[in-house]
Amino acid sequence: MAAVITPADRDRDAAILAGLRADSAAEIDPYSTLEAVPTAADLAGALGSGHPALIARGQDDRIHGYGLVRGWVEADGTEVRLLDVWAVPDGRRTETESALFEAVASAIEQLSPAGHRIVLGANSRDDEQDRSDLLRRLGFAPTFDMVELELTERPLRSPLPNGIRLRTARPDDAEAVSRLLARVWAGRPYFTPPGPDQVEDWLAEADLELYLLAENEAGLVGLASAEFGGDRAEVDDLGVDPAVRGRGLGSALVTDLLDRLAERGATRVRLHTEGHDPAGALRLYLRLGFTIVGRSHRFRRALWPGAGPG
Repeated sequence: MAAVITPADRDRDAAILAGLRADSAAEIDPYSTLEAVPTAADLAGALGSGHPALIARGQDDRIHGYGLVRGWVEADGTEVRLLDVWAVPDGRRTETESALFEAVASAIEQLSPAGHRIVLGANSRDDEQDRSDLLRRLGFAPTFDMVELELTERPLRSPLPNGIRLRTARPDDAEAVSRLLARVWAGRPYFTPPGPDQVEDWLAEADLELYLLAENEAGLVGLASAEFGGDRAEVDDLGVDPAVRGRGLGSALVTDLLDRLAERGATRVRLHTEGHDPAGALRLYLRLGFTIVGRSHRFRRALWPGAGPG
């Protein structure tokens, strides 16, 4: 085995891991919205989350990698445990990652209550063929892709459909936004609908001038939001009520948002969306001047015996 697997020590290991990731950042697109390099705070939070947190150490006690876990329940009741595994790039990287994946999966299985139908998740970038091959050998199956795009040609402003008006969000919009998102994503796989409390937290942290809401006489029918810092921006949400799709509202929301970002001085705008494009978002972004710059594969493996990938 490439390394010995031991439990992580939050106070000791977070800063060390952040330094190792920063030293290896050249392997990752620094502008990525999909697989960003974690900070020390990110890693400290993961180490203290209550989920399994394991470290791969060499014979000299130096850290060679880590295995962390995030968990959530999706709309269809699927309990997901996402395995965040990383190892120092060297000649034994795949061996170290394999040991970490197996150790973290075993720890999850031991901690899971009897009868719980847990699905393990793992990610692989498009340029990580070794990681994709490893996941397949470990019994994971590809389920869907996420696509990252960057704006390469700013589009002209699209008009709002008749009967729809645009405004910026307010803190008291949380419940209405939550209901809108439930309609937008109804029946979609791999999705956890945000409740009002979660949306309230989002709005509290958001720049509300970059959180646009579209409404008609019936209430909210669309939204688009972005984050901006320095000269970079990320479009982090877009949703159009199924009842008004096909009328140009998505284009109007995105182009208005892009104009606002340009006024702020954003010179690089990115976003990511599902590669299988269930609601036409990918086609919309491509039509509005975005270009695909990266792709990330999502793998899953059901933890209970005899099950498929989940």
